[in-house]
Amino acid sequence: MNMTFEELELMIEQDTANTVAALSAEWEALQTDVDTYEKYLDNVDAVEAFYEKIYDETELLSIRLREYCLIYAKLIVNSDVPYDDMYDDLEAIYDALYEDAGEVIYDDIYDGILDEMYEYYYDGILDDAYEDAEYSEWSEARSDEYGWWSDTRSDVYGEYSDYRSDSYGLYSDLRGEIYDEDMENALEDISDFERDILKMKD
Repeated sequence: MNMTFEELELMIEQDTANTVAALSAEWEALQTDVDTYEKYLDNVDAVEAFYEKIYDETELLSIRLREYCLIYAKLIVNSDVPYDDMYDDLEAIYDALYEDAGEVIYDDIYDGILDEMYEYYYDGILDDAYEDAEYSEWSEARSDEYGWWSDTRSDVYGEYSDYRSDSYGLYSDLRGEIYDEDMENALEDISDFERDILKMKD
């Protein structure tokens, strides 16, 4: 892919922002549609499906972010610059992808939308219905809600943690190879990373 570092960084920023914006819009719509205990009971499938959507979109985003890491790495090693400049350019993988993009997953999804869902449903609508609801029905609904929230939060954190580990691993490995001026092993590291991404997409 022929592009500048600046164009790639803009693409990364737009992708992460668009992913969060789409999930946030769907979350806002769900809050509007399911805003009472009775509506919650009638729409539990929609609530559960949104939890699944949050994880699915996080997983897809983490794969795309790895692909951006790959593009960055290829741009750097294929650039006609001295090894010292390549070494410095690799900081972009750490800054734009490991740090900034990783923080979007953590702050806006894991610690953002999912925390809001907990407060709105489990600690809000369902908790408030305790005195008026039939106990066994209320207890089952609250238990299910907590399970979906807890499982999704754990899965999203797993995606976040794995992505950060992979992106940092590529950054660290390439920095070592470029420091040693070992282009052969640098290219091998990139090929291994690319194969890992393809396996995730199968």
